[in-house]
Amino acid sequence: FGLWMLGRRDTAPSTVELVATLRSEPRSLNRLLAGDRASLVISQLIHEPLVRVNNVTQTLEPALASSWTTLDGGRRVRLGLRRDARFSDGSAVTADDVVFSLATVYDTRLASPLYDSLSIGGRPITARAVDTHTVDLLYPTPFGPGLRPLHGLPILPRARYASLVADATLAAAWTPDAPTGGMVGAGPFMLVRNEPGLALHLARNPHYWRTADDGTRLPRADRLRLDIVPSQDAEMLRLRSGEADVITADLRPDDLPEARALAAQNQLQLFELGPALEADMLWFNLR
Repeated sequence: FGLWMLGRRDTAPSTVELVATLRSEPRSLNRLLAGDRASLVISQLIHEPLVRVNNVTQTLEPALASSWTTLDGGRRVRLGLRRDARFSDGSAVTADDVVFSLATVYDTRLASPLYDSLSIGGRPITARAVDTHTVDLLYPTPFGPGLRPLHGLPILPRARYASLVADATLAAAWTPDAPTGGMVGAGPFMLVRNEPGLALHLARNPHYWRTADDGTRLPRADRLRLDIVPSQDAEMLRLRSGEADVITADLRPDDLPEARALAAQNQLQLFELGPALEADMLWFNLR
């Protein structure tokens, strides 16, 4: 069970703000640098990958890459990038940015949590720019999952971050308390303010590429506030009272009957996404 939300709360007519909950503060605002759930949620809001896995249908969908073709018996994939895709500072997303972002994963000084999922038999996937909007991905061997592992790879602007990767200071630019002006991504939102222990405040990225079926630019929300709510009881209370619109973590089994009852009354939407892909661990203290 994933995201679920109540109806929109009353806000100023000219402004749409959503309030979501996080159960902990993110370690980083970049998926390249941290693997905790809070960091993953933030990264999906600030950054944009090449492709996305639809959690409902489990199908692969275009994102920054609008098309792809498999070549050489599965050992090469050619990606066509969106020509209208831009980062939050207005700069264009290019093939050089894709080559740079993928290469950064394999920098051992970074210790990226994406290293293993983007390695095949211990060897990296190599990216090569064919032209400004075309990238070839070279696999060491044919790889069954294909592009699916790339759904977690945030694409970063090479011109802004290459020097930080070179001197191993990239992580410092993406801590929650780092200057927001230095955080540039291609996702739907941008961080504008952080209140440590309380909330992270995001605003719409005016350069985001995606549009709705009616041509409206997305996201529709002007602002997004992520409240830090460690207690699941308090989180549920906020949801029931309308103080929160979205829960970004899993439901407890004990909360499921109430959630289904509220969904039946059209007080919230409940999304059943099937088996989770995260690894669960059970620890025993044998002392």
